[in-house]
Amino acid sequence: MTNLTKLVLGLATVGLIAWLALFFSMNSRLNEAIGALEHAQAKLDTGLSTLAAARQAVDSVRSDLQRFSSYVKDIQTRVEILDLNERAGNTRFRNQKDVILQRLRKLYKEAEATGRELPEIPVVGGGG
Repeated sequence: MTNLTKLVLGLATVGLIAWLALFFSMNSRLNEAIGALEHAQAKLDTGLSTLAAARQAVDSVRSDLQRFSSYVKDIQTRVEILDLNERAGNTRFRNQKDVILQRLRKLYKEAEATGRELPEIPVVGGGG
């Protein structure tokens, strides 16, 4: 073989070796990049599942708070009803007491006018 052929074959061999080295080097870096992307994808999937679980927890708490709010409103309504009933009862009692006291005063006046003796009737509450 001539020197030129040997030189061309040598350069071709060196080029082939350089190309193979470059190919394997790039392939290795591509594999690393693919691995990094897969790792990032796994982290994103984990993050998404964590967010989904957190959303379920928040929805559950929101539902419980709405239920609790409903209970509180129900209790407030019942307490207001009880308070109004008590006020109405107290008002009726006071009205009846006033009617009885007025009737007693009237009877005392009539008794004084006629001169008859009436037994003392104790009045509870002493109002006047």
